Amino acid sequence: MHGDLLGRQSGEPSIPVSETRRKSRARWILAGLLLLGAVPVVAVVASRHTGSGLSSEWPRPYDPAKPFNMLGVPGVSVEQRERAEDLLLRSLTEAHRWGEYQAALDAGWYSIETPRPGGFEHLVNPRMIDDGYMLDPTRPESLVYKVKGDERIFVAYMFMAAPGVRLGDASIAEFAGRLIEWHIHEDVCILPVEGNLIGNVAGFAQEDGTCDVAGAAPRTLDLRTLTGDVPEGTTTDGLELAMTHVWVVARECGPFSTLAGPAQGDTLTPRDERVDLCRH
Repeated sequence: MHGDLLGRQSGEPSIPVSETRRKSRARWILAGLLLLGAVPVVAVVASRHTGSGLSSEWPRPYDPAKPFNMLGVPGVSVEQRERAEDLLLRSLTEAHRWGEYQAALDAGWYSIETPRPGGFEHLVNPRMIDDGYMLDPTRPESLVYKVKGDERIFVAYMFMAAPGVRLGDASIAEFAGRLIEWHIHEDVCILPVEGNLIGNVAGFAQEDGTCDVAGAAPRTLDLRTLTGDVPEGTTTDGLELAMTHVWVVARECGPFSTLAGPAQGDTLTPRDERVDLCRH
């Protein structure tokens, strides 16, 4: 089942595709989708080369069914913007893989939170976190679903860097510059769940470092803590798991925006300068 969900046979090696080949493939996919009338995906980059009527304000409301541009973020190079656009296009193109919530569970993704009505539910696959692939929508570390009663709707990827890669590491910080704000969570409360390798995120630690949910313990959200390699109940300095979202549905704060409240996480960029938070 795992092989089927990834679009390949189980055990078949996967070869990383170079940036040039990915861009070429994405453009051919884009042309094919255009012929098929797939406007929502095409619209993402419809205005990437036009400079008329563009605002420098960021973040901008994002809707994959409407034209969207990524221009105007100070300090972001052309190459970084093109990488961000390419990532978004590839993520939208591969989103069909993750529409079946139960199939994702069967293939090795675990729910890490008790779903709240109208909220979001994150699935994580520990095998993907340190597999040598980064920002690959065919091998996402985490999947985000919108909870609507008993229904789960795939709405975003939550890509993760390899364990221990810090926020300032060039491999992530320079990929798309400030267009993509990587963040970490160092104060997550984990509630053990029988039969679930990871357990559930039961909120965030209080100021005194404790959790207000019975049985939950604070842990740094890192692969080694999630899989039990670090003693339960400890938050270990130096363990990080940098992550970022890519949304495949309309999002007021842009395609790479974080969640609200404590779930915003911590970044190197000061909060009032971040481009993944709404300030309007």
